[in-house]
Amino acid sequence: MSIVANYARLAPAQVSQLSVRAGSDPSAVISSLPGAEVIDVDQAWEPIAWLASSTKRLEDEHNWRVMSDPDLDDAFIAESNARLDAAPVDLPLVAIEGRSEKRIDVIDSGMGPAAVFDPAQVQELSAALHTLQDDDLRNALDPELMDEMQVFPGYWMEETDLLDTYILPNLRKLRVLYAAAASAGQAVVVWYT
Repeated sequence: MSIVANYARLAPAQVSQLSVRAGSDPSAVISSLPGAEVIDVDQAWEPIAWLASSTKRLEDEHNWRVMSDPDLDDAFIAESNARLDAAPVDLPLVAIEGRSEKRIDVIDSGMGPAAVFDPAQVQELSAALHTLQDDDLRNALDPELMDEMQVFPGYWMEETDLLDTYILPNLRKLRVLYAAAASAGQAVVVWYT
């Protein structure tokens, strides 16, 4: 199953309109709102998050080990859980995955309700995405480990240009959306389809 990340920028007052009118197609509602914009980054959100965030890599490593080795001892799992609990959730990860406490429950296609960031949060998240350099992602690229951990889309060892042709263009698109929202004093809504 494909899980696509969608991002929208809209005026704070429009968020309540979206909550009322969203129904099954929030993109159509957002597209009809003046000054609003909606984009998707396809499934690139997953490898963008993995490459951008050491916390995401730690979470995925924990999940991968627990799922792939049923004989892990309780001490290892407890230690791994402690590392996860101590890891700060960094702002690029929050922006990419939509990790917000504020939600729009009516926008939920089965992957959880849409996340909402207010304009002040958008300013902070935009700045964090812009401090994240392409070289940071390039330095985190580990094709062998990414294939082993099954980071989407897979085939990292064979498809050596995925970073330049798929990941970075989608990250740039995401940066532009957050920057436009920050500049216009807009909120950002994140949901998955």
